[in-house]
Amino acid sequence: MKKYDAIAVELEQKIKSGALRASERLRSQSDLATEYGVSVGTVQKSLKILENNGLIMSVHGSGTYVTTGSPESEEVVNFRFIDENKRVLPVFLKVEEINVINEDGPWRQHLGEGETIEIRRIANIDLQFSALNTIYLVRRDFDMLLSLPLYRLDGHELTMLIDRQNMESDHFVYQLKGGVLSDRTCIINHLDVKSQGLHWEIFAYTAANQPNWYQRIELPLTGYSLEIFASGRKHIKQQMLDTARRQPMRQKREVTKKTSREDRALLQEPK
Repeated sequence: MKKYDAIAVELEQKIKSGALRASERLRSQSDLATEYGVSVGTVQKSLKILENNGLIMSVHGSGTYVTTGSPESEEVVNFRFIDENKRVLPVFLKVEEINVINEDGPWRQHLGEGETIEIRRIANIDLQFSALNTIYLVRRDFDMLLSLPLYRLDGHELTMLIDRQNMESDHFVYQLKGGVLSDRTCIINHLDVKSQGLHWEIFAYTAANQPNWYQRIELPLTGYSLEIFASGRKHIKQQMLDTARRQPMRQKREVTKKTSREDRALLQEPK
């Protein structure tokens, strides 16, 4: 095996084992070259392999970051951020802690009585700003999550585990309002304490209309657009395809009608 392949394999193992987690920055190329006793060019070849495999991304002037768990557009479950060029911004989800709670909260009315699993995580959007995200699940349905290491729930692994429990989300209800952000959200976004932002609640349901999970998100104000989908992942791609097919047809019909009216007006003008 060539040196750059061996380095790529080792770094990939660190990512998949949780030693390097979503949104974390790798050491500099020169530091990696020193660590592995190779040239910077060899390190660059290794990083290119990881980048092609979707495990890392390079940010000019900032460094190279782990991107495992970054969603492709077809993996979007119920929302995504887009920029002015309609580019879908990658979201890097990293779990910070999991707790079992008994206290009451807005999740109680949605999920019902009993112990609740609380999963706290950071959603880093395009390595530019971060949301504080907390998910609540019924313990009796998802008790197996408590035995997993945190890195196993990074990215979209949590969503896939929920789906494998036959609890895939089919539709959602949203409640959004502005307000003062928590100190934690301000800190991770390098904002002044008591900065304003968005408080967002998501109530998820299965196709059988069974409450699935409850989610709270604190998000700083940004200039990016937020697209929200009312239905689950399996419907989104078809919705997008249908919209793409309908839009050109509507435009064509509108132009045709307009031209037709103008033509009739010209025909009716006295000569």
